[in-house]
Amino acid sequence: MTSFFKPLATALSLTLATTALPALAETPLFKSVNGVVTYPEGYQGTTPRAADEDPFLSPENAALILIDYQPPILAGVRNIDHEELINNTTGLIKTAVLYDIPIIFSHVAVGLNGYDPMIEELRALAPDAVFIDRTNVNAWEEPEFVAAVEAAGRQKLIMGGALDRCLPRLSGDRGRKGGL
Repeated sequence: MTSFFKPLATALSLTLATTALPALAETPLFKSVNGVVTYPEGYQGTTPRAADEDPFLSPENAALILIDYQPPILAGVRNIDHEELINNTTGLIKTAVLYDIPIIFSHVAVGLNGYDPMIEELRALAPDAVFIDRTNVNAWEEPEFVAAVEAAGRQKLIMGGALDRCLPRLSGDRGRKGGL
């Protein structure tokens, strides 16, 4: 019985793999020789795609959302060194700023319970970012957060959360609600 399913599974995975790739019919095939390609005269590279049609992340179709990078929440982070976490997040923020990608920072219970806000070191990297103070653990239940994401006008969200429970809830709820 297993021998029957193996070719079927292989064919299905090849079908999925080929249908998941963007259309490349208009892109000429080039061959690298010793790591260098010679392009035809006048070749200008891949034709730009409209942001809403681009299957890949681009500065025109993505927004960065960072959740709960605040001292009381970071105290619970045990699966990565705090310095490494801040360094990685710093690089992410600097890249988003460089490419003019909208940034939304969200922390929880600052006004409600007096929690410390998002780490100032990270806030300072993106002075034009939108800051949302939530009262809900689930950001999608916070109307101000949803409005900020909608105002960014981007369908592809790059999300980072300080705790492993923050992000699955955030991304899972967006998927269940059919996105924005």
